[in-house]
Amino acid sequence: MRTTYERVTLIFHEIMRVLKRRRTYKLLFLIMVAGLVYLGFQVFSVRLLTRQNVQTANSVVERHEDGDGKENAERLAKEKYVEDQEVRKYHGKKRKIKPTPDMPEAEREFHIPDIPDIPKKPIPDFPNELDLKKDIIGMDKSRTVVDGGYQKFSKLRQPDVPRGVDPNKVSLYKPDADGKFTCFVSKENIPFDHVNDDYCDCDDGSDEPGTSACPDSRFFCDYQIVAKPHSIFSSHVNDGICDCCDGSDEWGNVTVMEWFKINDDKHYPVAHAPCKNTCHSQEEKLLAAHKLKKSGQQLKKSYLLLAWERKKLADISAFGPQGVFFKLSTNCYTYKTAEYEYTICPWKDVRQQAFPQPSKCLGRNGSWMSTTDGAYKLLMVGGDRELCPGNIDRRSIIMFTCGLEDKVTRVYENDRCIYVVDFITPAAC
Repeated sequence: MRTTYERVTLIFHEIMRVLKRRRTYKLLFLIMVAGLVYLGFQVFSVRLLTRQNVQTANSVVERHEDGDGKENAERLAKEKYVEDQEVRKYHGKKRKIKPTPDMPEAEREFHIPDIPDIPKKPIPDFPNELDLKKDIIGMDKSRTVVDGGYQKFSKLRQPDVPRGVDPNKVSLYKPDADGKFTCFVSKENIPFDHVNDDYCDCDDGSDEPGTSACPDSRFFCDYQIVAKPHSIFSSHVNDGICDCCDGSDEWGNVTVMEWFKINDDKHYPVAHAPCKNTCHSQEEKLLAAHKLKKSGQQLKKSYLLLAWERKKLADISAFGPQGVFFKLSTNCYTYKTAEYEYTICPWKDVRQQAFPQPSKCLGRNGSWMSTTDGAYKLLMVGGDRELCPGNIDRRSIIMFTCGLEDKVTRVYENDRCIYVVDFITPAAC
């Protein structure tokens, strides 16, 4: 069977043969135009039909994926429930068997008991990493916040505890019967009033927890928000910059000269002495972060269900713990700036487009840099090398953090030809 193109070509040559005899060139030109128009219409029709088929197929896939696997999971659950009900109904009936002469009367009719209901194993709640119920030795509870399962103890250093002491080592900063303090390592005894006198008496610096006299020491803030005590390097004590939320590290009231202050709050947010107490606002931020994570963990369950369904067909170990990031590998996400449009397809590629120029690949074939909770980092390498120093390939690092939707929040070039993508998703909660 001849194709459309072959038919048009045959007709065209036949008309040419006839018209050459009659020298009707004007009619020949019109017929040629008509043939080209017909051929173009056929090609356009085929392409339009193909595009409609592709869009229809994509819409079916999107409807399935947009449900986060819920429709499929509900269908399977209903089928399993109906099947269980039929089994219980069958086994719950009294069945009679054909009696035999030697069978006791009691065995002529018997009943198979119901199959007991097997409790469904719910997806376990994820550990609450901000469970702050642990008490800290030597610290007084000054405030408690309870909201939606979030419980936190804020503590303040006791007056009889030296400044800057690790809350877990308070008992070691008590004078002995002779009024002496014992160095941690050398076990040397010094007068207790030499503690925090701004002179390093102990080789290990244990006698100066609240000053900057000893190198490599740690200063623990007076006000502790979380159970894990917060500390800073002792060299940051009285340097004119507020490191502790309550400003306890700047007890010497040292101020920085105006020409030396950092005033770029957008890129380098720095608070200079005299310090303001920002502990309350930080507590509120922790509370908001906890609420966000708790809501995200509920949404995360649908990601795990989808990964569990996929696990039956293929290996999902490349998509994070329990394959929870598998859903993200099936979609692409866009992010626009004033200059570029980025298309991020996790595990596939990252592209940068500056219209009308062709797009550049910023990395492909994702592999994990880190999968620890709170630090999910996906590395995409093998991008275009054009204009990169040393002819290195472009690469992207996708930073997954907890959020209530799958969304790219920022894309920036951290170093030459090295890009960072900030990505929020319930899968990281």
